[in-house]
Amino acid sequence: MPLKQAILNSTKRRASSTPEPPRKKHKSEEAGFKDSKEEEEYNIVDRQFYPPEMTNERCAQYNANQIERPMETLDKAQKDTESERDSIDVNQAAVHWFKCDLRTYDNKSLHLASKLAKSHGVPLICLHIISPQDYKAHMTSPVRVDFVLRTLEVLKEDLAKLDIPFYVETVEKRKAIPDRIFELCEKWGASHLFCNIEYEVDELRREALMTRKGLERGIAVTA
Repeated sequence: MPLKQAILNSTKRRASSTPEPPRKKHKSEEAGFKDSKEEEEYNIVDRQFYPPEMTNERCAQYNANQIERPMETLDKAQKDTESERDSIDVNQAAVHWFKCDLRTYDNKSLHLASKLAKSHGVPLICLHIISPQDYKAHMTSPVRVDFVLRTLEVLKEDLAKLDIPFYVETVEKRKAIPDRIFELCEKWGASHLFCNIEYEVDELRREALMTRKGLERGIAVTA
């Protein structure tokens, strides 16, 4: 037998006698996520903060209007509480909560908060919450975080020219943000909180909850 053929046969025998190790399952498969392997691999979604992908059955329920969409949940909360929020007297201040809307122009919520404060002769206080966990949940890049921090410095200067105080605080846990904002409003004697809508589903649900929870603390939340 030629040497070359003998080597090939030997290699085949060794390959066939050694079974291949079992394929290691991707963590999304282990958790029962069928269609998220690439999303997790390329850091598009983080399962620490978000549930598995939506089932076809749940999609069908949304399409059939059997389940409220997050935007509808917020709209309903605002409409259901409108009369109660309107009945709350303006106290010692009005607050605008800056989120991604880090600008003084073309800002509906800031305009409404300013209008209310001026009409009642009370100060307007602006607020921004930095949440490292929120950045992680949304997989915000370091470059984006740096941009936000630099924009906050510019915004602080712009508001200072208008004699509007700007308070920035870090809240590590994203779920602690609503209670901390309510605490600050109570500390400042503010009975009205304004903010613009963010369209991520968790933010929409958070603001819907804050709309109703605010009434329990005598605070009207307008989003």
